Amino acid sequence: MASSLNWAILGTGSIAEKFAEGLPLCQHGKLVAVGSRNADSAEAFVAKHAGQAYGSYEEAIADPQVEAVYIALPHHLHAEWTIKAARAGKHILCEKPFAMNLAQAREALAAVKEAGVFFMEAFMYRCHPQTILLRQLLNDGVIGRIMVVTGEFCYATQRPGKHFRVDPALGGGALMDVGCYPVSMIRLIAGQEPKRVVYSAELTPEGYDGYGSGLMDFENGVRATFNASVHCNGRNWVTINGENGTITVTDPWFCNGQLVVQINGRAPEEMRYRKPPHLWGNQSIVAAQLLERKQAPFMSWEDTLGNMRILDLMRQSAGIRWDVDE
Repeated sequence: MASSLNWAILGTGSIAEKFAEGLPLCQHGKLVAVGSRNADSAEAFVAKHAGQAYGSYEEAIADPQVEAVYIALPHHLHAEWTIKAARAGKHILCEKPFAMNLAQAREALAAVKEAGVFFMEAFMYRCHPQTILLRQLLNDGVIGRIMVVTGEFCYATQRPGKHFRVDPALGGGALMDVGCYPVSMIRLIAGQEPKRVVYSAELTPEGYDGYGSGLMDFENGVRATFNASVHCNGRNWVTINGENGTITVTDPWFCNGQLVVQINGRAPEEMRYRKPPHLWGNQSIVAAQLLERKQAPFMSWEDTLGNMRILDLMRQSAGIRWDVDE
């Protein structure tokens, strides 16, 4: 276990900002380098936070002070820079979705395994105490056999736009950008991989899914649905219905709401837990503490591959195809 890690951040966007803000609050990591394709952007970022600015991702990874890399780049660059960071001997926290498809994910994780470095896909909600408590409640059977799960992750962005989140060539669209969250959560709740998945989406003239709805069926009887959108706002919640009651998480992705259990015939009860200092920075604590294990139980390598497999199947069902698909 490392008490602290020296981090490089690749990218200077909003998610990179959040991780940089969280590092000093969580006290298990230090920002020592920032890499960007634009040197001015890197300089502005380190002036606000810390570290050495580099006008390329390669230079940031090559910095001998850097022990770990947070990849906060557009979706289509995740697998490529995971491989490069692994081959440089750096530990890796990579933003979701990990890759454009399952084949890319397998190739990148093979490089991680060969290099013997730590890797976790950065589903920040997965290692938050709220989700850990939710998983424990379900394992303890507080609502009995799980029957129905519903979820949503929707937000509104410019349409049309030039951002990677709405560019199909860069892996944009509702499913990959935010739908991957409820897919991940539903798999966690069900405790197994689905036997059937369907994704029905509105494809824009540009070729990405502006919004869509997914269906997931499991061998253990769990039935799940979710909504995802990059062009309309939503409640952004998860509800789990069991034989004996219901669990509702009012803010499952950013972990800033309530986790409410309602047993049949009883009043709702809000569950309490201790929050970490920062949602994104908390991942730096996980990496430092689990470094020798190479992966985290909150989002294991197998779990990452499982999520990518379902995203592939859902894209196929909706007629969404990337150039990198075989």
